[in-house]
Amino acid sequence: RFLLTKSIEEAAENNNKALTVLLTARLIGDNPLVDFDLNNLNIVRSSLNKIGLTNLANKITQEIMTSKIVNL
Repeated sequence: RFLLTKSIEEAAENNNKALTVLLTARLIGDNPLVDFDLNNLNIVRSSLNKIGLTNLANKITQEIMTSKIVNL
């Protein structure tokens, strides 16, 4: 997961939108949403915002946080 998050950050820094989205999907797909690490969520949010996909960042955050709240 560490390598994936670093790769997501690097892809966003290089403005590689397709790679950023694909790596994000891979990171999210590896875990149930309830177990998703909030530090990784922060990295995903900032990377997606950096490449202009703020709406996607907000939707992903909403899904992950809703999953965590529902399972309390």
